[in-house]
Amino acid sequence: MNEQTTFRVSLDTTNKCTTALIVAGWAIDVVVVVVVLRYVANLAGRLPVYLVGGGLASVVLLLIVVGMFAPRAYQVDAYGVTVLRLGSRVYIPANTILDVQPVKIRRVMRVCGCGGFFGAWGWFYARQFGLFRAYVTRRDRLVSLTLKDRKPVVLSPDEPDRFVEAVRAVCSTASVR
Repeated sequence: MNEQTTFRVSLDTTNKCTTALIVAGWAIDVVVVVVVLRYVANLAGRLPVYLVGGGLASVVLLLIVVGMFAPRAYQVDAYGVTVLRLGSRVYIPANTILDVQPVKIRRVMRVCGCGGFFGAWGWFYARQFGLFRAYVTRRDRLVSLTLKDRKPVVLSPDEPDRFVEAVRAVCSTASVR
């Protein structure tokens, strides 16, 4: 495989709702803070503008930072798999991939990372895998890449069967079943 193939990702209903609820919650928090500060300003005689601006700026900054690490697509080329994000990309070399297969995972515990806000990424634990990394935007259509260090990486391309075929094509047939 000499060309690059990009696989789209999309949020499932759970991640869409979680993201919407978090953004709405932050918006409500900002409104409450502004109302409380205006009340305090009426008592004190002036409104501390830097507090309102700082609160709004921190919410917007947090949205941007978290959004930068959400998976946007996966790219498969002759050298491996890349998780495309607005921030830093995650590269998985083809020579480290032992196995690739569609999976179903139940009862996942987040160890360190983001779970549900623009998707889920970071370190997670599930009984069937143990500790694993995930860069997913949905809970169905999951694909597991088992690496040489035996730590799986779980991804969620919109077309998992095509993704599995593409990854198998770039890896040696002896090391990927």
